[in-house]
Amino acid sequence: MDKVLQFLHELSENNNREWFDDNRKRYHENRDKIIFLTNRMENKIVEGESFIKHTVQTFRELCKVNRFLYEALEK
Repeated sequence: MDKVLQFLHELSENNNREWFDDNRKRYHENRDKIIFLTNRMENKIVEGESFIKHTVQTFRELCKVNRFLYEALEK
């Protein structure tokens, strides 16, 4: 996996056709691992996004309850 990460790091610094043409062999050697890694990252981002949405919704619900209780105690 180190080779894949190194390749992606270099690609991020040299994102141009000339560099990629010079490194096309490395890309093809690591293509399956690159796809696997990016799919895993995408899945983790989606999971995190779902968790954040759920957390925000829970917080909003708690705020509603808190506001209701505060208003009830004020009366």
